[in-house]
Amino acid sequence: MEEVQVVIVGAGPAGLATSACLNHLKIPNVVLEREDCYASLWKKKSYDRLKLHLAKEFCELPYMPYPSNAPTYIPKDMFVQYLDNYVSQFRINPKCNRSVKSAFFDANVEKWRVTVENILSGEQEMYLGKFLVVASGENSVGYIPHVQGLDGFKGEAVHSSKYENGRKYSGKNVLVVGSGNSGMEIAYDLSNSGANTSIVVRSPVHVLNKEIVHFGMVLLKFIPLKIVDKVVVRLGKLKYGNLSKFGIRRPKEGPFYLKATKGRSATIDVGCIKKIKTAEIKVLPSITSIDGNLIKFANGNYNWYDAIIFATGYSSSVLNWFKDDNDYFDDNGMPRKSFPNHWKSEKGLYSAGFSRRGLFGIADDAQRIANDITLFATEEEEELALTVTTPERIDYKDDWDVIASLALEEEWDAEASSCWCSENEALPDPKDFEDTLQGKLGDQAAQIQSSPDEPEDLLAGDDVEQEVPQNPWQTGVYQLPNEEGTAIDDIMVYEVLQLKVTTLRLTEIVAVGECLTFDQLALRAPLG
Repeated sequence: MEEVQVVIVGAGPAGLATSACLNHLKIPNVVLEREDCYASLWKKKSYDRLKLHLAKEFCELPYMPYPSNAPTYIPKDMFVQYLDNYVSQFRINPKCNRSVKSAFFDANVEKWRVTVENILSGEQEMYLGKFLVVASGENSVGYIPHVQGLDGFKGEAVHSSKYENGRKYSGKNVLVVGSGNSGMEIAYDLSNSGANTSIVVRSPVHVLNKEIVHFGMVLLKFIPLKIVDKVVVRLGKLKYGNLSKFGIRRPKEGPFYLKATKGRSATIDVGCIKKIKTAEIKVLPSITSIDGNLIKFANGNYNWYDAIIFATGYSSSVLNWFKDDNDYFDDNGMPRKSFPNHWKSEKGLYSAGFSRRGLFGIADDAQRIANDITLFATEEEEELALTVTTPERIDYKDDWDVIASLALEEEWDAEASSCWCSENEALPDPKDFEDTLQGKLGDQAAQIQSSPDEPEDLLAGDDVEQEVPQNPWQTGVYQLPNEEGTAIDDIMVYEVLQLKVTTLRLTEIVAVGECLTFDQLALRAPLG
């Protein structure tokens, strides 16, 4: 079992960005990925001619801008190289071939318990984290709608994630289902490759070019969304005219409103509209049924096809493994809360990459999550520092005897030493106190006063210097006893802290009779 501060599920851009932000803040984390590489959607499931549809300034991950000489619209291969550089620069080490089987909050340990199958070895692995970040994203599994007769289709039927280029479809009748960015661009690529291409346009869609979209996104920094939508719709009409006569209807709501409220992006034209207007690409309504290679459409027409490519988007896979009773995700595996409140739930649960705002939203999610975890950890440390209990002091006959007994206890074995003293403990002869203390801690440990009349001044005002050996403190091996007893004086605090401190004025960090855990002492005593 591996215990770590933050467990991140998913090594796409969202998981990588979150890990980078956490690494930047020195917060330990582990990234789990079911595929055999990170960013598998970009490396293995994207068509060759793909470019980022938004300008590069809206597609940067945290702390790493694109080079100034990079093109405005980044090609797929350049973006993959950018991700490779990002992983290297921020020392992200995803654990690939790890299929998450379940994740839930274990109330017994107050941590997230994540069960994983190592796909290569078949072994189960367990991870415990104070925080869980779901970064598998909204584009996790390719979605193909149910179509009557699809199982009996005689040709090739694939999701767009399997499409690479149109070379093998030259001279064939190919139907693209879906009029989003992928569908329009794949149809354009097929037509350029010599395929007889048709495209199913089922829903109203805004068609704009990349320059109009870029202009609109810049305007959004200064002008309300409603006004920006009016501007870009007007520019779209001027650019493309009335497309309804070609089977493409425009939505009533504006493009940026639809993106913000429903996650639906405008289609950014790369040349497909020109081919539609010249009838090189045919627009068809919804499919009603399939019989062999014959496909029937809602307008009653039949056509024969060699292949169908479904550019019908993706779905979330979160509900396949998220087993907690937390009501954070809806039935579609998406956060119930919409932007900007989507990224955070309760008990240390977060999500990255579910804002429907692309890479720009991913970068924002990652930074919000990392900053929130840092704030939580800081508040927890401050709360721990304030949690100090002071038990009732046992009335010993002579404090000097108590101090001497602590000095001699366990023969100054640092691993077994304690700042507690039992009421019935036999007290050793105090005359051996000076020899024992000097012999075990060295000449610089303390300046022992010859008279025991003022025991509280034993180390008061003196700077105690001690060379720090290899420190097991941070491993959490040491823990002060919890049984009933009494904290005595700063001499015993030095005994506990001697592995921790180089120079320390003991009476400035602990009061006589104060009981502290190791973690609380650590907050008061700086590392050497």
